[in-house]
Amino acid sequence: MTPFVFDTLSASKRLREAGMEEGVAEAVVSVFQHAAAMPDISHLATKDDLEGLRLAAKTDVEMLRSEMTSEFAAVGVEMASEFAAVRAEMASEFAAVRAEMTSGFAAVRGEMASEFAVVRSEMATKSELHALEIRLMKQLQTQTWAMIGVMSGVIGLSTAVIKLFP
Repeated sequence: MTPFVFDTLSASKRLREAGMEEGVAEAVVSVFQHAAAMPDISHLATKDDLEGLRLAAKTDVEMLRSEMTSEFAAVGVEMASEFAAVRAEMASEFAAVRAEMTSGFAAVRGEMASEFAVVRSEMATKSELHALEIRLMKQLQTQTWAMIGVMSGVIGLSTAVIKLFP
């Protein structure tokens, strides 16, 4: 654009002729000169500059999207691998615990069977001892009655002998 040419001396002279004081006329001319002056826009971006920036930003976003997609895919693969490893480790640990529990239960069952056999044996022995005790008591009772009978007979015989042979 062609700059706008403004004759400040002529404008100031015309304002003074119209009845303005010199200081006021110069101030008005100065304000008008500043308002009419073309601002320096050489540092402002053009449409082409903005389009270039838009295309560069679009390219950057596409690259970032592509990088993020591949990173997310890599993280997904890594997580799947980690989950598979954790699942395998858990399965192995569970199998070990199950085997340990099975072995422990078998040992406890064996101990219980052995203890029950001992208890049954003790109970059978006690039962046999009790039956023996009952038989011995009956036999002792029978022998006691027999002895009482024999003693009664001996006493009766002794009394008869004493009476017959004084």
